Amino acid sequence: DADGRFADVNPGYCRMVGYCREEVMSKCIADFEAVATMPQIQAQICRILESGHDRFETRHRHCEGHWIDLEITVTAVGQHHLVAFLRDISQRKAADLALRELSRAAEAANQAKSDFLANMSHELRTPMNGVIGLTDLLLETPLDADQREYLQLLQQSASSLLDIVNDMLDFSKIQAQKFGLETTEFSPAAVISGLVTEMSEQAARKGLALNFYIEPDTPPQVCGDAGRFRQILLNLCDNGIKFTNKGGVSVRARFTAADRGAHELHVSVNDTGIGIPLDKQQDIFQAFNQADNSITRQFGGTGLGLAIAAKLVSLMGGRIWVTSEPGEGSTFYFTVRVTSPLAGKCPAQSLVIAQTE
Repeated sequence: DADGRFADVNPGYCRMVGYCREEVMSKCIADFEAVATMPQIQAQICRILESGHDRFETRHRHCEGHWIDLEITVTAVGQHHLVAFLRDISQRKAADLALRELSRAAEAANQAKSDFLANMSHELRTPMNGVIGLTDLLLETPLDADQREYLQLLQQSASSLLDIVNDMLDFSKIQAQKFGLETTEFSPAAVISGLVTEMSEQAARKGLALNFYIEPDTPPQVCGDAGRFRQILLNLCDNGIKFTNKGGVSVRARFTAADRGAHELHVSVNDTGIGIPLDKQQDIFQAFNQADNSITRQFGGTGLGLAIAAKLVSLMGGRIWVTSEPGEGSTFYFTVRVTSPLAGKCPAQSLVIAQTE
């Protein structure tokens, strides 16, 4: 009733709380309620009598002392009474709690894995740099043909392994939300032309053309993270060369104005390679994922390059996508946000800790 006392109860509720009917009828709802006090209950009863109905979750005490999680649907009957239908949701609540605990454990395990990868990558990178450095020095000494060939193979293998370690380090830092972006003044044209020049020998070994075109309206200088911009472009160009056997790879860049004083660099990397099926085009931006398992066996790679590129693009305020036809090649597009190098707006070097989504 309006005072919170029982007018009637059915056997179901008696079984639920473990009391006989007479015991229940001698009490009021506050004697069972775990969440609300009597003043709160009375205020809620008044609201339900006015609105006509309500549904909420609460807990009632069992006669043995434990709590029962309940979902309650209440309907007003006349001006002075309520009818309440109660459903025991204790199992659902227990399952939800167990799921949250599992989720927290999984997040902790994932964090531990990311920390381990970051630490191990650092530990591996130092000796790998030593191997590469000493190999470079040895290649500058007098060597016979066989020795030079072996050292060049060692140099290539060590460089490939270092690339894998660097990918692991970057990916683990991004996963752990410990990734840094630097803001410096740089020339997009210089970054693009320098990278294309650097990779031209790699393309030439496969008989591929590698060229670039920069729209005239692209500013000579912008402010942003030149190193990460170059890393994104490097991953896309490297993939273009890797998956192309004839034809070539082309890089294009243009510049558009954006809001709040920011601007966007739009870059595309087109290749005439093997292409990507439509149903695989989103998967390739996921970690450890390539369009086909046979690609890993044929071309190698960790499957982290595009995932890292996608994360970097997101951290730099842009987006990345692809258009492709199997056998017809692919075009990867990405945008990154930059600013104009106005006085006081672009410090020589400032570190911004980038948080992932």
